[in-house]
Amino acid sequence: MAVPGYGQSPPSRIVRFSEKAKPQTFITVPGTVGDIAFDAAGGLYYVSTQPMSVKLYHLASRNDAPVEITIPLGTDLNSIAVDPVTGHVLAATGFSPQDPSRAKIMEISRGSGEIRTYSLKMPKKVMDLSLGIAPDGTLYACTSEQKRFATGPRVNRWILRLDLDQGVSRVVMKKDRIGCCPAISLSVDFDGIIWWILNPDFLLYRIDPEGTSELYGSNLPVDAGAFIRDREGQMFLNSPEGIYRVWELSARERLQPVLDEIQQMITEGIFNPGQGDALRALLEKAIRKLDKGRINGAVRNLEAYLALLAEFEEDGVLDEARADVI
Repeated sequence: MAVPGYGQSPPSRIVRFSEKAKPQTFITVPGTVGDIAFDAAGGLYYVSTQPMSVKLYHLASRNDAPVEITIPLGTDLNSIAVDPVTGHVLAATGFSPQDPSRAKIMEISRGSGEIRTYSLKMPKKVMDLSLGIAPDGTLYACTSEQKRFATGPRVNRWILRLDLDQGVSRVVMKKDRIGCCPAISLSVDFDGIIWWILNPDFLLYRIDPEGTSELYGSNLPVDAGAFIRDREGQMFLNSPEGIYRVWELSARERLQPVLDEIQQMITEGIFNPGQGDALRALLEKAIRKLDKGRINGAVRNLEAYLALLAEFEEDGVLDEARADVI
């Protein structure tokens, strides 16, 4: 995690943290940390932004000294990622002066330091790219349109798949902002799943490698900046309020409050035991199928549950308010 400093030319810190230990300063960086990325061996790349320069460094381990990677003078590094297949560093470096709708990606070869620059066609003139890369080397970026960014009333926002060799970007997902001034960030986990934060909507989307998306979280902490899911499936979210551990509830944990409410209604005499048991049996079947990944079967059980609940409501067994609870 990068922690900015304050004042003129502030030093910043890259902090290492775990649940079992206090946060530790991994390295202090002159200026502001623009972005960080790790290679397959655990080495750290980071961007140091200072008043008159932008520099890229590699830190092989905590005990080593950071090594500056030579980049062309005046290069603006907006976001970086490390290709897990080649080990090359990929950096979003702004836009083509001749065609502002074309974004530039710089590839820095591991070892030789050779630099190659790609120009990619964007959907339209966009803001800076935020990069993320999948385990198979597929490169993604999220961005917003530039023209209506500060004024609205609608701002286009995209996740794009970047094809460096073809010089094109392909839309994976589009989610417009009604209003102005969106802030977005993207990460790709070890299973190739994309996680996309949309602010000021306070939303988190999950997009699988096939492109299927789902709203994964809402009402996020204010100005949530990044979301990660590690190799063990642990999930973390950071914001100005702090770093949050994110828990994904099991099917049992999600539906247990409903089962408990049904039992309470049996106790109160709203349901007779037969009616309550019929509802609970359908929920228990759905839970077992969800645990086994049998989504379609679970959906059928839940649809049957809702149909039975509607019957009880129509027959006057329970009123609409109590029906909404379960």
